[in-house]
Amino acid sequence: MKKILSVLTLLSVVLVVVLSFPKQNPPKPVPVQAYTEEMDCLANNIYYESGREPFEGKLAVAQVTINRANHPSFPHKLCDVVYQRTYHKNKTICQFSWTCDKVSPKKDWIRWQQARYIAVKVLTTGLTNDIIRNTQALYYHADYVHPGWNKHYVVTRIGHHIFYKNI
Repeated sequence: MKKILSVLTLLSVVLVVVLSFPKQNPPKPVPVQAYTEEMDCLANNIYYESGREPFEGKLAVAQVTINRANHPSFPHKLCDVVYQRTYHKNKTICQFSWTCDKVSPKKDWIRWQQARYIAVKVLTTGLTNDIIRNTQALYYHADYVHPGWNKHYVVTRIGHHIFYKNI
């Protein structure tokens, strides 16, 4: 009985994920094989940065990551964007905090599958279009922190994250 309930729960989660994607006419899909490494880097970033966020929040994190890869101030590969570090006054600064923190390699299976699914969809269909209202956001942080740099950017809020772009 427990096994049946587990399977039914998993199926309901998968159904919610599939039904939560907005209806749109995506561009012609690109083969996923071409994106395997980039997809994994993006999925990890979605998972560790927004695993407990609503679906739209996960898409927004994916869009910021992609916006950075498309911006001249950041590296051009998604993996390089995700693992980018800068150094200031003998201190390492990670662009995404989980890349400097010790994170558990053990992942919540459902959240991980959703992160991977979003990464594949984003890289093959451009699913994130308009999720951050076409702002070309390049930054975000959790709503419970107050970094000094946030005074210089335009704000959009999704879930527990506040998103910013260059003015």
